[in-house]
Amino acid sequence: MPNDEKASGLYVARVCVVAALGGLLFGYDTGVIAGAIGFLETHFNLDPSFQKGWVAASALIGCTIGVSVAGLLSDWLGRKRTLIVAAILFFISAVGTALPKNVTMFVIFRIIGGVGVGAASITSPMYIAEISPARIRGRMVSVNQFAIVTGFLVVYLVNYFIALQGTEAWNIGYGWRWMFGSEALPALLLLVLLFLVPESPRWLTKYGRHERALAVLTRVGGPAHAQREFESIKDAIAHESGSLGQLLKPGMRIVLVIGVVLAVLQQ
Repeated sequence: MPNDEKASGLYVARVCVVAALGGLLFGYDTGVIAGAIGFLETHFNLDPSFQKGWVAASALIGCTIGVSVAGLLSDWLGRKRTLIVAAILFFISAVGTALPKNVTMFVIFRIIGGVGVGAASITSPMYIAEISPARIRGRMVSVNQFAIVTGFLVVYLVNYFIALQGTEAWNIGYGWRWMFGSEALPALLLLVLLFLVPESPRWLTKYGRHERALAVLTRVGGPAHAQREFESIKDAIAHESGSLGQLLKPGMRIVLVIGVVLAVLQQ
């Protein structure tokens, strides 16, 4: 592999790892409740027939909102700034769920975190796919999936470590707060690192920022790649069309059904 191609590949890998922190926070935020729910139940004296389930599942409301608006938001703000918004939501949720005055406030902050989960689940793989050269795109997108399951693993280990730091009474009073608050660290890391990565070249091209798009494409693949990819992106944008109704056409229905079923089974 030529030196310039190797260097650009390393740069793309670093950028994609930063974006994949959104996937890690997806797993972290989703999994943190598992180790804390028992202590929460006792601390807030939750009704196990309803309140416990509501507290555990409340983040899914935010996920639904985040997924619903992420596409529009990433087109309006850009992929990078949408991820910045998600990182801020993760941070707010981490602090808020660690220091709630009551269970209602806890649920509100969990929903806020869920919005971040939904936004990151859409925007992180989108950004990675748009900034990666075709030769390594599949590998780079898979980094996001790896980051999600890593987030689950990390938070389970963190929860376990925190639970070992005190007695049952300490965990009921304070341990669960540290579990949720621990998410603030990766959220802050993502927020800071996002200021060091470029915007998606596709988004830049779509909104007429051609010089910046070419600069990003040159950085990730060299001058020859940049010009080819730039022309390809412009051509794709020029021919963009479609509606939700097209998904119901005979050739697309089976693809839509398979995609939805796989997504449901994954959860």
